[in-house]
Amino acid sequence: METGSKIRKARSAAGLSQVKLAEMIGVSKQSMYKYESGIVTNIPFDKVEMIARICHVTPAYLLGWTEEDPDDETAAQKRLGDYFLALFEKLDDTDKGRLIGNAEIMLEQSKYRRKSGRKTR
Repeated sequence: METGSKIRKARSAAGLSQVKLAEMIGVSKQSMYKYESGIVTNIPFDKVEMIARICHVTPAYLLGWTEEDPDDETAAQKRLGDYFLALFEKLDDTDKGRLIGNAEIMLEQSKYRRKSGRKTR
């Protein structure tokens, strides 16, 4: 599978449109179309890295150096967890506390109370 096809598959598995992914990495929708269709094959590596990070795959997968399955939920969850942990570790202690506090508040909101049997809406 070529890089463009792998980008398309990873984007789809992440639930993103071409337009949204293009916005997220700072390129036009036409450029994203060209990346996915194979018209442009020399994609700047910084863009490959951003696509990989956003779609929870590795740059090596997108470039065809390794075989991963972006639809493999277990692997995707692990990569996402690793990514969030790496981000968390970059925060100072004050901001780590704020993030944890905000997460706890979000979990207390009704949409996360499905275990209690209450309706969310």
